[in-house]
Amino acid sequence: MDSQQVEGKLFSATCSIRHSCPSSPPTVKWIGLSSVSNSVTTTKDQDGLWTSVFQAKFKPNLQDHEKYLSCQSTFSSQTMSSKKLQINVLYSPSDVRIQAEGNSVVEGGSLSLTCSATSRPPPSRYEWSVSQMNTTVKKSGAEHRYTFKNIQRETSVSCTVFNSVGEGQSEQLKLNVHFPPKILLSPSCSEWAGGLLCVCRAEAEPRANVSWTVDGRSALFSNFNITTSYSGTVTVSELTGPLTGNVSCTASNYLSTDLHHTTVLIPQSEGNSHTVIIAAVAAGVAVCVTLGVTVTAVCLRKRRQIPPKSISSQRAGSNENLSKTPDVCKSSLYGKKAKDEDPNAISRELPEIPTEKMSKKGKAPNPKDCLEEMTEIYVNC
Repeated sequence: MDSQQVEGKLFSATCSIRHSCPSSPPTVKWIGLSSVSNSVTTTKDQDGLWTSVFQAKFKPNLQDHEKYLSCQSTFSSQTMSSKKLQINVLYSPSDVRIQAEGNSVVEGGSLSLTCSATSRPPPSRYEWSVSQMNTTVKKSGAEHRYTFKNIQRETSVSCTVFNSVGEGQSEQLKLNVHFPPKILLSPSCSEWAGGLLCVCRAEAEPRANVSWTVDGRSALFSNFNITTSYSGTVTVSELTGPLTGNVSCTASNYLSTDLHHTTVLIPQSEGNSHTVIIAAVAAGVAVCVTLGVTVTAVCLRKRRQIPPKSISSQRAGSNENLSKTPDVCKSSLYGKKAKDEDPNAISRELPEIPTEKMSKKGKAPNPKDCLEEMTEIYVNC
């Protein structure tokens, strides 16, 4: 029997005993290994003695390596033992593992990997399988150590070890590849529940830290809310708050920073009173400057009503510039005359002009005074 046996493969061992009593043959016991099956054959030899051959089959495993196998016979109260045979169990590579130098690698860099295994006899060849960008490349050699260059994200590696008995393969090892943040598309902003909703998605490893700025200021204040979620290497950040014009999303990790800027077009609506008021005030300044002293009466705040006679006297006392004002403007500004000449004209009573704000003779009113006291502007003028 050969002392070298392969793990899991059956082998046979025999134990022969010569005796003189075939009706009561000796018993045999195997020492060292557990047999799978046993059989006995007895024959008579030329010397008149009998020979009993005991055969057993064994299926060794790794735990049986370097154990001693022998047989022991008992006959007529006598015990005899055979010589011991050491069993060497051969097996294909097992417990195959990959170890990397370092816990991570920056995208585009290099990394050395080591493949280890237990086997008997020792490994004779190593095969590396690299899956990267949906492509698998195999590299084979006698060295258990290999250096990979220009490593990209989503890279996995496995190792297969060969010896004379068979082969063994490791599990897939996904490399921890670090890369800088990249904002996916541009941050999207939309009107939501009467306010603003912006979403920013960034991919990075380690995961990106996403921050927001609104009109050049950090969004970390009470009227804005930020929620963050993760999916693999992607960070999703949502910003909610009041409507605003300029929003920026910044994604960063220890490698780099990525920034995207978005200008939000706020729709004009009846609810947007702030924008409407600013436009109206700006238009009021322009009209007051153009119409001069004639519009002063329209822009000043109402104090009390003045009879039409007083209006006539004030108009008569106006300077030469006032008399040159077109008649159509007079008709729109002075209620009574407009009503007499044109039945469809808008009739309004002119408010009293306070003494301290009345323009001097021959001088146009100050636009600032006009802006502060403006109540309305006549469309016809």
